[in-house]
Amino acid sequence: MSAAEPGEGVKPVSLETAKVVFVDREAPSRTLLEDTLREIGFRHIANCDTLGQFAIVLGIEKPDLVFVDVDAQPDAAFQTIRGIRDGEVGTDPFVVVVALTGRPGLETVEAALAAGADDMLVKPVSTLALQHRIVVQIDSRKEFVATEDYLGPDRRAEVRDLDDADLVSIVVPNALRFAATGDASAAPSAEKIQETLHNLSIQKFYHLSQKIARIAGHQRDLMERSKKVVDTAWAVQEVSGTLVEIDALVGKEEFQVVAQVVASARQALADIQACGEKATPKQFELLHAHGHSIGAVLKENADTAGVLVSALEKAVSVIKAEPGAPAAAAAASAASPEAPPEPEPALEPEPEAADPDAPASFRVRLRAWWNGVDPGEIEEASAE
Repeated sequence: MSAAEPGEGVKPVSLETAKVVFVDREAPSRTLLEDTLREIGFRHIANCDTLGQFAIVLGIEKPDLVFVDVDAQPDAAFQTIRGIRDGEVGTDPFVVVVALTGRPGLETVEAALAAGADDMLVKPVSTLALQHRIVVQIDSRKEFVATEDYLGPDRRAEVRDLDDADLVSIVVPNALRFAATGDASAAPSAEKIQETLHNLSIQKFYHLSQKIARIAGHQRDLMERSKKVVDTAWAVQEVSGTLVEIDALVGKEEFQVVAQVVASARQALADIQACGEKATPKQFELLHAHGHSIGAVLKENADTAGVLVSALEKAVSVIKAEPGAPAAAAAASAASPEAPPEPEPALEPEPEAADPDAPASFRVRLRAWWNGVDPGEIEEASAE
């Protein structure tokens, strides 16, 4: 049975070979959904009554479409959807996921979409509503985006306002479309899944780096405005946690290009921790620059991490040499009074890359940062 007339550029839709797996604790609800799925053309259907069983069946059946009831155990159901998107549940992180609920409150809808579901249907599901939603996922499924805490359909105009509009959404494999239309470009091959995950990982990496810049910049501003000692514990904790997430990505071979900059950022954070209450706004400004630098390497796709590290370390030397600066070197000197290390000579405050082949945008970013200008504010001007 044909689900609907095909849209422009879409082959005739047949759902007979498409595989469906769904989970719902209520037996009458499972029976009704299976009957409705068969009515619109599905023939390969497996149902589960627990999320644990559902996770096992996903790995066995490798479905093209899944339904997850979120009413019985909301938190566990949302975590299962996130697990699918993160590649921890099932074999295809881009399988079409439809959440099911009999209580369609705003909080439930937002939680399901935030977990990465493609859509949500209200139980009991009507034949017409189900048929329409299936065709939408076959014909015009949303592209995906990734941020520091989200991977799923791009809903910028609906639910989420992403931090950086320059990060375009990405077409992901669509097993349902492949099964229904034979469109080979939508087939979820292992190679295509890995390539798509890589591109989305770059987006996540970029957002994590910008999170460091955002937190460090906020802390710098607080310290510059306040006449009292400002607690840095929250900022240090947040940046530290973000670096842990970044470390997990840096471990992958494709992200080794930024390993040097990330290591330098970790050292900048360690210097702040060593200073405690005596940390200065300039130190957080340096951490802010590291965040932007990590993002710059990723966006520019250039192997200039060494140039950036050299420039950032030069800036560190200048900060430590400033009068009254609570540098980590001073702490080391206090720990060994018998043999204090020689003070590091002050360098000219110009963190410009010495490499003439380095992209101009990097040099402009670093120079602007040193002069107190947010590099993000001059991106457009530097591009011109």
